[in-house]
Amino acid sequence: MRSLCGLACLSLFILSGLAGSDVNSDDQQAWAVLADISGPIKGALPGETPVGWRLWSVQAEVFPAPESTAPPDSTGIYNKFRPLECVAQVQQPTTIDNKPQCELVFLNEPAVTYILKNGIYLRPGLIKAAISQEGIHLPQKGADIAREIKTEWRAIADGERSRYIAAMMRPIAGPSPQLFGLVAVHLITHENPKWLWATWIHQDYKDYAVHSIGLHDSFGVDAKGGVSEVLQDMLKAKNAPILQNYNLIGTQSDPVKTPRMGNPMIEGPHLGYASCMGCHGYASLRQDGSWPGPPQLSDLVGEVAPPSGRYAVDFAYSLLSGAKCHDAPGCKDAVSIQIDLQ
Repeated sequence: MRSLCGLACLSLFILSGLAGSDVNSDDQQAWAVLADISGPIKGALPGETPVGWRLWSVQAEVFPAPESTAPPDSTGIYNKFRPLECVAQVQQPTTIDNKPQCELVFLNEPAVTYILKNGIYLRPGLIKAAISQEGIHLPQKGADIAREIKTEWRAIADGERSRYIAAMMRPIAGPSPQLFGLVAVHLITHENPKWLWATWIHQDYKDYAVHSIGLHDSFGVDAKGGVSEVLQDMLKAKNAPILQNYNLIGTQSDPVKTPRMGNPMIEGPHLGYASCMGCHGYASLRQDGSWPGPPQLSDLVGEVAPPSGRYAVDFAYSLLSGAKCHDAPGCKDAVSIQIDLQ
């Protein structure tokens, strides 16, 4: 799996001569990484799409539940697909389309290995690492590049399976698994200290993006608005043609050049007031582990750093929300990390 994920740089090298000079290299790199991690892999459950990142750990497998003190059993990579349990959407209490929803965060092997090795799956360990001189820095070199994806799902009909990355999930209020399709995905990949941020939306939902923040893809779209030839070639080489059904909303690596970015299926209609990097730049905790409280939307645009007296967790809200105190003396969990987007 590591060697598979390490091919993104090679893809970029091969395609560098194919894309025009007006291509944003972040757009190209984002597509290369997504294609790389979405290639088919054995072990899918019947009817599911066998994308490689389904073998990554979901957040609940990395961080022990508050009532447990046992270390997580995750190793960061699995040899088979596991049934998925729906998790309620964090950033908006109701969907914009009024359909049954699921939200899941996946972390790759280098990210999980770092979390487990440094003991930051528990909040006391997270606090210790955050306030140390070294701080928290997930891997960003060679094949050991930390990556995380936040995925948003909706219930779909069996006849729609071929156009979606599909998975069987147990609904939040349902007794048995049903078919869900991926409608949106955030990707963060740690090629640079502030990560590369990218977000996609399924073509059936793209109008939500068009009307709220627009689509900004210089690599995957041709002059007529169709799938570009270079993207088709990339997806064919990676055996990931299913991704042609997804539209890149945009990428972000410089919060000054790209001050706003988001996905309406994940953040809702108010995403235009903030950005991925701005919001995650605020990811931090106090020395007792408590969450400082949600900021104002106006504070989440452009370059954002934690205020004085708060310690950064490398842009990772998954760490901030996942690591619990487990009754450690003097330690406080975050009551909520939800950003008020209303």
